Amino acid sequence: MKSNKKSKIESMNVEKIEIANEDNRRVIKNIFNGKFTARQAIIIEIKEDSILGKHYHLYDEIFYLLKGKADYKFVDVESGEEKKIEVKEGEKIKIPSKTYHEAFMPKGSVIIGLTENEYVNAQINDLKYGEK
Repeated sequence: MKSNKKSKIESMNVEKIEIANEDNRRVIKNIFNGKFTARQAIIIEIKEDSILGKHYHLYDEIFYLLKGKADYKFVDVESGEEKKIEVKEGEKIKIPSKTYHEAFMPKGSVIIGLTENEYVNAQINDLKYGEK
């Protein structure tokens, strides 16, 4: 009997960041609020058209696009299921643990990255697809 539960890849979607609070002084937008614990926060500024990533992690990540866009390819490393998603300015995507990801990002794009684990180095954090 087939389960009605969506797979990890099917469940991935882009979310527009909504205004949490606003007054005449400022606007507050939540990238996340609960259900995620960040151990690292980074800003990535793209200097030339680039393909980034080409790895997976054993922890979740959230990426929020401040400027530009990102064309992502995702693969569930356990099932092999694939999905392509475009993330635009003002949108975020949560990448689940054990999800291979790569993204084409044009020059001038700026993205905020939040990870559940601290980054030590590529050998420890950035796992190649097919490696455990």
